Amino acid sequence: MNDRDSTVLLARSDMKNLGSRWTVPDIARTAAARSSFLVAISSERDSVSAAVAAAAAAAAAAAAAAAAAAAAAAAAAAAIAAAAAAAAAAAAAAAAAAAAAAAAAAAAAAVAAAIATSSAPVPVTEEEAAAAVASTTSALARGEEATRLEGKLAEGGRKLCAA
Repeated sequence: MNDRDSTVLLARSDMKNLGSRWTVPDIARTAAARSSFLVAISSERDSVSAAVAAAAAAAAAAAAAAAAAAAAAAAAAAAIAAAAAAAAAAAAAAAAAAAAAAAAAAAAAAVAAAIATSSAPVPVTEEEAAAAVASTTSALARGEEATRLEGKLAEGGRKLCAA
């Protein structure tokens, strides 16, 4: 049943309830008033529905913006964590190179002390001398590599901070 049919039925029931006091113009006025009232209610219902839809769209847009901001923050946190891991790796490499250099220096000092305290010549084979030279050269190369890595890490840190 549509609005027009319900208005006609209401007008008829009013006419039955009130008896013959109702005239056709009275019924027509009542029907017109009820029709305009129903139209106003329908229009208000439509405007409320439109407002609710607009509010839902605004909430969805705000949720999307919040999700994008959270993703950007997560990406920044991942970049910072990667830089920290690289810094830790470079520091470990530098510490290993320093330990190797210290061991080579200690070995050289021990040889020098043995030579200084010994009155007899210290017999050193050719293989031992070559191994000592190789160990010292390797320690120096690791130290240079660690220094180069520290420089790269510092440059990467500056670029990350600038970004």
